[in-house]
Amino acid sequence: MKVVLLFGEYLASDPVVAQIEAALAPLGHQYERVIVGDDVAPVLHALRTAAPDLVFNLAESFSGKSALESSVAGLLNLLNLRYTGSSPVTLGMAGDKSLTKKVLAFHGVKTPEFASLYRGAVD
Repeated sequence: MKVVLLFGEYLASDPVVAQIEAALAPLGHQYERVIVGDDVAPVLHALRTAAPDLVFNLAESFSGKSALESSVAGLLNLLNLRYTGSSPVTLGMAGDKSLTKKVLAFHGVKTPEFASLYRGAVD
């Protein structure tokens, strides 16, 4: 199986990446690293060139912005690639605590009370 390890520049020296590679190698899987930086074009090119069977998505941001984490998963969806981790919708919802708490409350899951502030207005 051909696997791409997709991650941000900050993880380049993280031992987790090396541990994943060490787990894949003895099983005979081919793998390569693709780093998510400030420009989508190199990521897109690398993913298309690699044509992986699976993307191990470790990217937690795009261009240093964690709010764009769901966009990386969205790109993987657009390219019709299989990947690990959450979907763009799930990542987007997880990034919006107010929305998440409202969805949990709707389903009867209790959470601590909260308030959202929007430029001085209280939700």
